[in-house]
Amino acid sequence: TNLPADPSNLQAASKSNDATPGNSMSGVTFTPKAGAAGIRATVCIAMVSGAGADAMNAKVTLTAQIDNGSLQLLNLDGDVFVMTNYPTNTEATVKGTVSITYDFSQNKFSLNADIIGQFASTVKAEIPIGLYAGPDGWYFKVGDAFAKRVTFSLIDDSTDVFVMHLGATAYFEMGSLINPQLPDLPPQVTSHGLTRDPSATALIAEMNQSPGEGMMFGAEVDGNLSFSFAMLYAKAQAIVGFDMALKHFQNSFQCNSQAAGWQNWYALGQIYAYLGVDVGIHVDVWFFKGDMDLVSLQVSALLTGGLPNPTWLDGDLQVDGEVLNGLVSVHTSAHFTIGDKCYPTPNPLSDLQIISDYGPKQKGDVFDYPYVASNVGLNTNYDINIPPTNQYPDGQTRTYQFNIESYTITPNGGQSIACYPDYENNNTTVYFKHNDMLKPMTSYTVQVLVNVMQFYPDENRWDLPYNDSAQQRMNEEQTVAFSFTTGPAPDYIPEKNVHFSYPVNLQRYVLKQEMGGRGVINLNQWQDNILNSNSSKYVSQGAAFNTLVYFIDVDSRDTIKSTFSCDAGTRTLNYMLPASLKNNTVYRADFYSIPGTGINMKALTKVSQSTRTVSNVHYSVKQTTVTAALKMQKGPQPVYSLYFRTSQYNSFADKINAMGDWSGSHSGDNMFIQSSVVAPELFDRFEVKGFTAPDGTPYPSLFQADISWDHNHRGEQFADDNLYDNALTLAVTKLVHTDFADPEVRELLYKPVKTLDWSGFNSDAPLTSSEIYKGTFGQLVNAHVSVGQVRTSSGPSNIQSPQRGILASTNAGFSMVMSPASGVKTGNMNLVNVKMAIPYQIKWTRNFYIHEDYDLMNVFGLTAQTQAAVIEHQLDPGDQESTLGEMDGDITFATNNIGGTITMPWNKFYYLYTDPKSVLILNVLRHLKYPGYQAGSSRPVNFHYQAGSLQGNAVSKTFTLK
Repeated sequence: TNLPADPSNLQAASKSNDATPGNSMSGVTFTPKAGAAGIRATVCIAMVSGAGADAMNAKVTLTAQIDNGSLQLLNLDGDVFVMTNYPTNTEATVKGTVSITYDFSQNKFSLNADIIGQFASTVKAEIPIGLYAGPDGWYFKVGDAFAKRVTFSLIDDSTDVFVMHLGATAYFEMGSLINPQLPDLPPQVTSHGLTRDPSATALIAEMNQSPGEGMMFGAEVDGNLSFSFAMLYAKAQAIVGFDMALKHFQNSFQCNSQAAGWQNWYALGQIYAYLGVDVGIHVDVWFFKGDMDLVSLQVSALLTGGLPNPTWLDGDLQVDGEVLNGLVSVHTSAHFTIGDKCYPTPNPLSDLQIISDYGPKQKGDVFDYPYVASNVGLNTNYDINIPPTNQYPDGQTRTYQFNIESYTITPNGGQSIACYPDYENNNTTVYFKHNDMLKPMTSYTVQVLVNVMQFYPDENRWDLPYNDSAQQRMNEEQTVAFSFTTGPAPDYIPEKNVHFSYPVNLQRYVLKQEMGGRGVINLNQWQDNILNSNSSKYVSQGAAFNTLVYFIDVDSRDTIKSTFSCDAGTRTLNYMLPASLKNNTVYRADFYSIPGTGINMKALTKVSQSTRTVSNVHYSVKQTTVTAALKMQKGPQPVYSLYFRTSQYNSFADKINAMGDWSGSHSGDNMFIQSSVVAPELFDRFEVKGFTAPDGTPYPSLFQADISWDHNHRGEQFADDNLYDNALTLAVTKLVHTDFADPEVRELLYKPVKTLDWSGFNSDAPLTSSEIYKGTFGQLVNAHVSVGQVRTSSGPSNIQSPQRGILASTNAGFSMVMSPASGVKTGNMNLVNVKMAIPYQIKWTRNFYIHEDYDLMNVFGLTAQTQAAVIEHQLDPGDQESTLGEMDGDITFATNNIGGTITMPWNKFYYLYTDPKSVLILNVLRHLKYPGYQAGSSRPVNFHYQAGSLQGNAVSKTFTLK
């Protein structure tokens, strides 16, 4: 487009009957562009007589979008300026913008306009307008209650003496897409203590959320004045406004269990006002500088109502005032109600989607556990706030439970399988677990039924939820059904299916005679396609699996053959560690499960006999040839493999005894139990820190130790008689709740029994890849092996004896590479172990916990008696029981450094300090003295070795506290 040559002198550039292509009366030439997807043109319009463009000028842009030869979108954008300074238009008295769009493809029309006017120097106005019409509905807006309102600035002036402002806002909205609702009150109205009646607030919130259409309008006037002259100042602010919402509800609107309004129309409104005045003096003397209020007043008022049927009004007034900077003050409020409020019939379960997700979807795995996810906790209490009703004008809280009532997993054309629910993620997710692997390449259908129960406090029982519309208890439930298809079943045991194994994969120090020499692999799901099972199709065909385990020395490739047994009921593979396993040796255990007798196949032979004569001597020759040797075209692969290294000790007792005697010392309340000998072999990390199974299940350390609680010991007898027995007595008789904190260290309710800490032991890391793949061994054995979480497979399939390699063990705390220059021969050795000469030390914190528990109970005795004395001083004896009985919440008597607390309900406190037996206990606790550390006593420490359910032998060592 081309603008006129002289914009300040606009006139017709061509005649109206000019037929020249592209010419127009404004002088703008339209030039089509090849390949364009639309048309865009801008037209300037202005007065050409009188004041000319200064009186009025406008610019309009037309945009048309064309798709496949048809008009799809037409857009008109324009700006207009009245009484302005053309051409900059920076001082226009009135200016406006408009955007009009029509979408032909969707049949939608929209208009957005904004008109801004400025008159004189202080009067300003801004009027936003919106119009929309389409298949989904329509609306018309002049201002928006929740966005940009119509605004007026009537007075906005200031001098050195005063600042003055007076303004107003307004809005009007109507249409089928308008959901009428009352906007929030201005913060000035609510910031000085005025609060709407809770029942009216809940009612407005409920009606705002109910779908509907209609109209809403409102206005607000606000003004403020600040005055300061000499030492006197004054400030005043006033606000007055109203909002009205006339709503046509989509569904029959029920109020007080009856149809409300007139033909589903109902009106809500609010009128509010605020006045704030502050008069004072400026003070500037040597000891004080600032403003001092002489008079301060804040008044807030609110009137809320609804009509018709029912018609009601609800009024609130709040007055706060001070004189002489708070020397005299007044705080008062008033509330009134006229008529009966309109209470919508609540339906708290209507929009609650219990099951929000499920899986697997479409494609699944044979090991998948079907699941459902919920927006609410399942099988747990879930509170829902119910809006006000006639019966409960302040609202109500109902407690529900959403329970899995039934569930089935059914293969296509078969019977449902056995499964059980497992709740996770705060009961928002339920997995339906099964002990047997799903059938491969099979379609499964999962169906879950969830019901709803409600707790009725007056009856102290659960029952069907109450339906407010039907005014009776009714069954509520949700059913979810989905299907998925499994893929193929693996011919090995994947890591994710291993729940536990001992020896632990990559364990560095396995005590081969501990646990009775037992080894175990526990699975999450039984794989009857490769393991013996009563339901296995192989067993039913008379071809059970042969189960073998090979223990292969990764250094020498010496192999020990054994067997393992299958227990489908417990989903375990059981085997024995051969007594002939060498110490200090890294082994790979390969588990084979082979159908039929394939691996035990014997060689077939053919015998031929002939007679020969040599030097006139006749003799018979018998020749035996092999016709079918044991050579597998494709050798079997192990279904599972793991690595471990044997310890230099055969049992746990051997290893503990090698550490010599144990002694004890103390630092403050902490004891330290220490071995006297530095053992030549450390513990490994699994023994000290615990381990994680391949499926992610955590397990505690294999090494365990404890010191039994001994009532005959002075410190523990002190704790029993004075702390824990008294805590139990007060809990049972007076509802005093004592939380000693750290429940993981406590047994027998309160006693800190499990207080030994061996996490500081030096320990060696698990086996590394350089230790388990020796020479060509990794290339010669094909198996499904996991190192960490990595499954590897390599080499030909035949079982072969690997050549001897170099064992680079790292059984010490760390390893050091030794160069030839150091004088160490490096022919068959590239790592030399260096042990740190640090004996093992166990930290024992029992006395620390007893001391903390003593502090808690001692403070409790003092605080409880002090609080009782305060009450007895402030309240008459006849009023104490009734006054305390009406108090809500708990009283906290004491806390300590580890998070311990002692509390009890306020309404039960009277019965504590007036009971002679309880007073005697409080007095004992108050004057209790801590006995301190007891040197010279001997205590046994019990060492255990445990892996999952496998129990090793216990070893006891006695130490003396120095």
